[in-house]
Amino acid sequence: DDGQLIVHAVGGAIPYTYSFNSISQGNDSISSNLSEGTYTVMVQDASGCTATQTADIINPELISIDSIVVNPIGCYGECTASIPSIQVSGGTPPYFYSVNGGLTHPNTSYFHSYCADTYTVEVRDVNNCYESGILIIDEPNELVVDITTSLWNNYQIRCNGDSSGFVNIAITGGTSPYLSNYYFSGNSTAITPNSIVSGLIAGVYTFEVIDSHGCAYLET
Repeated sequence: DDGQLIVHAVGGAIPYTYSFNSISQGNDSISSNLSEGTYTVMVQDASGCTATQTADIINPELISIDSIVVNPIGCYGECTASIPSIQVSGGTPPYFYSVNGGLTHPNTSYFHSYCADTYTVEVRDVNNCYESGILIIDEPNELVVDITTSLWNNYQIRCNGDSSGFVNIAITGGTSPYLSNYYFSGNSTAITPNSIVSGLIAGVYTFEVIDSHGCAYLET
């Protein structure tokens, strides 16, 4: 109920007196703290002449956050989420946005580098009417790779010079599908994720697993 009517009268004989919906306000031409509705305004001059007019007080629509668009975190532990768009309806544009009580901005280009957490998004319009919403930013599970090597009486190779070595690769977390490779003597070999790689000779191998978001795991 913060509407206001201001009456400007000309002509006739001053001073004027004013009434709003038949309630006299004397010489005060301003009526404040009005709710939505139609008001009848009457002005009477010093000679008793009157003029009447109606005026509408209209409420803006209730401001509402319709949706919050998030570019998600790609890999576990990163702080790479961003908010490219906040859709708002109602209120009186332009809108101003803030996150967790921070500085307000006229657009969402400032909202980036967020970690996994719960955030409060607030929108204010030009009349300082506001609405807030809760935003939960999640992250993928950690990419975990368990690599188990062959063991022949405390050696990874059964007999000197043979190719009896093998590696069992078990992948969990991250975001499937996965790509897996191993590197040996400068060469790269693709392998099937969650599989056993056999026929390995003695040497130093580097195993790599990359998930669909580009999150990588390396072990030598």
